[in-house]
Amino acid sequence: MPKNSDPELWDREYKYIHGIPSSTRTAPSKALQLVEPLVNFSCIHRVLDAGCGNGRNSVHLSRHGCTIIAADLSLAALDAIALTKDTMNASRVHLARVDLLQSLPFGDGTFDLCLDSYVSCHFLEATAFRSYWTELARLTRPGGFVFSSFFSSDDEYYSSLSRKDAVGLLATDPVNNITKRLYDETETERLFPSALDVVHYIKYRFYDIVYDRPYRRSLFVFLLQKS
Repeated sequence: MPKNSDPELWDREYKYIHGIPSSTRTAPSKALQLVEPLVNFSCIHRVLDAGCGNGRNSVHLSRHGCTIIAADLSLAALDAIALTKDTMNASRVHLARVDLLQSLPFGDGTFDLCLDSYVSCHFLEATAFRSYWTELARLTRPGGFVFSSFFSSDDEYYSSLSRKDAVGLLATDPVNNITKRLYDETETERLFPSALDVVHYIKYRFYDIVYDRPYRRSLFVFLLQKS
């Protein structure tokens, strides 16, 4: 089975399969819209959209007047953003092909807001997960924010596919072969670096369509602030 770090896996998803609902949507993430009113965007100028996918959140935040670095490993995902330039202020969204498993090419405290929208759940090994989150904390300025969303172990679609490993629950989509780690509420308390404080936390449930069938989705949504 291909690893999540294989860019061809994500290129196939964004070009052909579209199993992840957000791979074709233009509206911003429901989870991001939940916490958006809690952020004073007059203080948010530079944003990192890590693992930006098709750029729907980047395009949305550009309308707040933010400058966005839309970063992804998949060229197909970045190409999808380029196709939306007629719907956004193109000068505010800058595309960057980066490997999120490596140190990111930005200085300490560069960003007022970093987005982790359904991204960190794909780092299945604890070392990679911690390294990624250490980078997000480094890149966020003191007083800045990190938004994070990921699936709960009781998500109706992924729970039906879940299996245990030494760390917890994994779920592999049988169509696109992408694997996510699922979490329960007790695990979320120790996921984030000590430099990031949880200022808002939501358990969010809603119905959504996956492969033409409705499922009850279940997410954890966090707004964290750099101390």
